[in-house]
Amino acid sequence: MFVTLGRFACLSLVLLFSGLVFAQDANDVGRNVTAPGVNIDGPAGDSPLECVVQSGFSGQNTQSGRIFRDAIPSTCPGKTYPGIFDAAGSYYYETYTFSNDSNSTVCTTVEFNPDAGATPCGTNAHASAYVGSYDPANQGTNYVGDVGSSLAQPFSFDIPALSNLVLVVTNTAGVSTCTFGFEVNDIQCGVDDGRATFEVFKEFTDGDNPTEAEVTIECFTGLPLTQSQTITEDQSVEFVVTDFDDGELDCVISENLDDLEGYTPTYFAGGPNASSDEDGCHFNDLSVFGENSCSIVNEADPVDIDIEKIWVIEGPSGDEVDTGYRLTLHCDSPIVGGQECGGSMVSSPEGSDSYSYPFCKKFYGDSSQNFVGQVYPEYPESHCWVDERVYDDSVEVSNGCGNLVVSAGEGTSCVIVNTVFFEGIPTLSRYGMAIMALLMLGLGLVTFRRMV
Repeated sequence: MFVTLGRFACLSLVLLFSGLVFAQDANDVGRNVTAPGVNIDGPAGDSPLECVVQSGFSGQNTQSGRIFRDAIPSTCPGKTYPGIFDAAGSYYYETYTFSNDSNSTVCTTVEFNPDAGATPCGTNAHASAYVGSYDPANQGTNYVGDVGSSLAQPFSFDIPALSNLVLVVTNTAGVSTCTFGFEVNDIQCGVDDGRATFEVFKEFTDGDNPTEAEVTIECFTGLPLTQSQTITEDQSVEFVVTDFDDGELDCVISENLDDLEGYTPTYFAGGPNASSDEDGCHFNDLSVFGENSCSIVNEADPVDIDIEKIWVIEGPSGDEVDTGYRLTLHCDSPIVGGQECGGSMVSSPEGSDSYSYPFCKKFYGDSSQNFVGQVYPEYPESHCWVDERVYDDSVEVSNGCGNLVVSAGEGTSCVIVNTVFFEGIPTLSRYGMAIMALLMLGLGLVTFRRMV
C-alpha cells in the first residue's frame, strides 16, 4: 500500500508468514540510515545502572496508529513529538516501566535492537519514551523521545527527578508477535511498587514558638498504616510511603492536639488530589512518585479575663451616689472586639514592669457586674491590666486588676471594689422628738419671763 506524507512517498510491502512481518523501510521519510548497531548482550559499559531486556510482542495490547518515524533519534533533553502515522491502522504494543529514584533529572540512553531474539522484528518494531505514563489513545501525551528509525541504534532523553520512564515498543508495519531487545542506561531497573513523599511544615501565629508537636500520617491500601514524627516551627518533617499500586493509596495527615492545648490548627494540603479541612490534610488516589505537602498553622485560641466589679455603699443616702463607671482593659496582644489604643510604654497600677499596651477594650456599667474580655495571647505570655473611671469623687477604688498575665490555654480573673462611706446626723424616735419639743417650749417660756 502507498501512504503519502507531504512530498515523501513510501512503498511498504507486508508479507505475513508464521507470525513474522518482512521487508519495509526503517523510517517513514525514505531516508537511508546507517545504524551504528548495539550489542545488548555485551559488557555493561560505564553506566552504574543498566537494564538489559530481551522481549517481544505478546499480542495482548493493540492500539490505533503509531508514531511517525522521522529518522531522527532523540538526544537529551528530548525532541518534539513527530506526529501519528496511519491513525486507523492496528498495531501491537508493549510497555516497560523504569524509575528515576534520584533527586535530579537524568539523561537516559536506550540502546534499541529490533534484530534481537528468536524471531527478530527487524523494521517492524520501533521504540519511544514517555515520562510518567503512556496513553495509546493520546500518543503525544508525555512523549519525550524515540529511536527515529527502526534500526539497532541508541537514543536519549531526560527523565525528571523521582519520575517514571515508560518505554513503548510498537509494530510499524502491522500486527506481529516478533522479538526485540533493548538496554536502558543510567536509570533504576524496574520500578518500585510505589513511592510517595509528604513534607509537613509547621507555623505558629503567636510569635517565635519552639513548642514541639506530634504529626501523624495514616494511609490506607487495604490495611491501615500509621506513622508519627515530632515537628517544630523551625524544622519540617517528611513521610515516605512505599509499596502501593499507582492510584490505590489514600492518606491523611493530622496533628495531635493533646500536645497543643489552647491552639487550633488550620491545614493546607498541596499535591495532586489533595484537600484539607479541620481534620487534616487529605490525599486521595495517590500516584507513584507523588510529591505532596501539608502545612499546619496553629493559632492561639482567645482566653478569658474575668473582671468582677463590686459596689460597697455604707451609710444613708446611697441613692445619691453616681455609680456609673467605665472600665478599660489594656493588653499587649489583640483583644476580641477591642481596638488599637496606642502603644506607649506604661506601667500597670500594681507592677514595677512596663509593657507596651497597644490594644484596649472599654466596658460600661452602673452597678455590681461581671465582665469578660477575651485576649489572643502571644508566646510565651501576654500582659494586661484594667483601669477605671468613676464619676463620683466620694468613691474609693480598690483595683485588683493590675499585672494580669495570660498564655495559651490559660486565662485569669480579677476584682475591682468601689466603696462609699456616709457619716449622717443621728436621728430621734417620735418619743424623743416629743420630749425635745417640750424642752424647747420650756426654754422659750423661761426666756420670755426674763424679758418681761
